[in-house]
This record gives sequence, C-alpha cells and structure tokens, in this order.
Amino acid sequence: MILDSFDKIVNQKGSGTNLILGIVVAIVGIGIGILMKSDLVLYLSLIAGLVLIISSFLIIIRQYERAIILRLGRFKRQIGPGIQARIPFGDNVLVVDIRERVSEFKAERMLTKDNVPVTIDAILRYRILEERSKDAILNVQNFNEMIKQVSQTTLRNNIGSALFQDILSKREEINHVVKKIISEEAMSWGIEVMWVEIRQVIIPQELESAMSMQAQAEREKNARITFGESEVQVAKRFEEASKV
Repeated sequence: MILDSFDKIVNQKGSGTNLILGIVVAIVGIGIGILMKSDLVLYLSLIAGLVLIISSFLIIIRQYERAIILRLGRFKRQIGPGIQARIPFGDNVLVVDIRERVSEFKAERMLTKDNVPVTIDAILRYRILEERSKDAILNVQNFNEMIKQVSQTTLRNNIGSALFQDILSKREEINHVVKKIISEEAMSWGIEVMWVEIRQVIIPQELESAMSMQAQAEREKNARITFGESEVQVAKRFEEASKV
C-alpha cells in the first residue's frame, strides 16, 4: 500500500522496452529481408529498429513536471521540462508534478484551553519548489500524506492551547501560526506552504443550543438595562419640567 501511494505521486518514466524492441525489429527485419531478398524490407526494418533504439535513450518531461535521474540506484541529476537523455536500464527517471496542490484536514473533537469540545475544518495550499524537487522525491516517501499529518498535529496543538473565544475571533492569527510551523517542517522536503485557513468551527449541538440561549439572555438583559435607563431619563425630564 505504501509503495502504491508513492507511485501515485511520483511517476517512473522510460524503460528499456524500446531498446529491446528496436534490436528485435532490426534483427528480425534483416533476417526476413535476406530471406526474401528484398532491400525495401531490409531498409525499413533497419530504420524502424534504429528509431526505437534512439527513442529508448530519450524521455519527455512536461512543463509542469520535474524529474530526477537515479543511475544504478544513486542520484545523478535533476532535469527540467523538454526532451532529456537517459541510459536505458541504467537510469531510473522519477517524475513529480510541481503544480499547486490543495489538501483538506481537520482536528476532530479537540478540547480547547477552556475545555470546549470543537471540530476544526481547515484547508492547506502548497507546492513543490522547482529547484527542490529532488528533496520531495528522496527525503520523504509520501509528501502528500506527510504534510497532511503534520498539519493535523499542528492544528490540534494550537487548538488545545487556545481559548474558544480566541478561536472564533482570532482565526487569522491562528492561521498564520499554523502556516509558519507547517512551513518549517515542509521546507526540508522541498515544499512551500502557500496558505492555511480555518474554514469551519463545529461545536456539539447541545453546547450550541446552550450558547444560543446564553446569547439570547444577554440580549434580553441588555434590552432591560437600556429600557430602565430610558425610563430614568424620562422621569428626570418630567421632574425638570415640573420645576419650570
């Protein structure tokens, strides 16, 4: 399963198949050409075999991809987009997509510093640095899963040390702190964290109802205070008017 997930994010390109196929086509074609005494078959077979052999030494990297070459298992060099040369069988080409990625993560049923249970939904945007593609492939087995785990752990730690009201009122500050911590971890993998945002703060239904009732009671209290102050002001004005 781990190797399967690695293959999904890091593709291997190129093999020695074309080299073998080219040699076979050339040998078989030459043999058939000699038996048939046909120069046309002979030349076409040689051309087809030569094309296949040459193509086995070349590989195409797309504009949004970066790759590294492992020669006999050891890192040789990093390559960019375009047509690149490789040695069949000796070189293993690993390709990674450097386009920006989006990942959702959450901290479920976490207790805040004042013991309020919350579930936090957040979103993360990141990308592989072009010049650090080698690190994303060689330094971590699955950078997508790794950055997700780091993000969840960082979010949990920050939620556990924050007051519930601060989570609601200081989201930008929490976003900045979480982004900074994740960025420090991800930099060793050649990954730049672009943006972190808390999208939703979910609390249990019963707590939400209790908070709603508390807010309603607070509004009613303020209304009574305001009404009482208004009555006092009206009474004073009547008193002042009676003295005139």
